This record gives sequence, structure tokens and C-alpha cells, in this order.
Amino acid sequence: MAADVASYEDSDRQRLDDLERRLRESEDALRLSNGKLRMALDIGKVGSWERDLRTGEVTGTATFKATLGLPLDASLNSEEVQKLIHPGDLDRMNQAIVFALKTKTDFNVEHRVIRPDGRIGRVLVREARSSRARNPFA
Repeated sequence: MAADVASYEDSDRQRLDDLERRLRESEDALRLSNGKLRMALDIGKVGSWERDLRTGEVTGTATFKATLGLPLDASLNSEEVQKLIHPGDLDRMNQAIVFALKTKTDFNVEHRVIRPDGRIGRVLVREARSSRARNPFA
């Protein structure tokens, strides 16, 4: 009986070691993939951002913040981002967001932004619904 228990313990230890190895490999692959994504965004001078629909928190890359004329350490929520959208484009932008949420589709909207220094810029927002995210637009 002691031999059976030892055998099960060895088997469990081996499975645990295998799972830990696979987890390390997956984490390494994820880090590599994220690094490649960051490099591609930097090379293309493309900003990326995410919005948590529950909290309204908006996080983004350095390029995203620079495009809006914000410092790198700026923290944002969806209301603050809305204030940066040119008033003439705000309704159209909000309609596109509401439509995309209702229909669970992606959208592309070009609109103007008013940077904190008063300069007006143009941005193309391409929002993609993430089927794997807990939030429909994360």
C-alpha cells in the first residue's frame, strides 16, 4: 500500500512539474508575442488603447497619448476621452460606438480631437470587438 501511495505521489509530482513547465513556456511565448506587437505598433506609429466598459478606465500606448497631446503618465477615463473629441464629431462617434455595441461589430470612424493645447488633430479610430474578452469592447 505504501508503494501505491508513493507511486501516486510521484505521478502527481510529475504532472505538476509538467504543468509548471507548460505554464512557463506559455508565459514566455506571450511575452515574446507582446514584445512583437509593441514593436510593430512603434514602427507603424500606431496607438492602441483599451476601455473597460464597467469602470470607464481607458489605458493606452505612448503613441495614443501623444496623438491626443497628453503626457505619458496621464490617466484617463471615458468621460475625459469624450471631452477630447471635437464637438462637431461627438454625436457621430457616439452613434458608431452604440451601433457597434448593439450589433457586436467592429467600427472605423475618423474624427477630430482637440488637444489640451488647443490644436486640432485628426484620428482614425478602429475598434475591434474582442470575442475572447470579458467585456465586448475591452
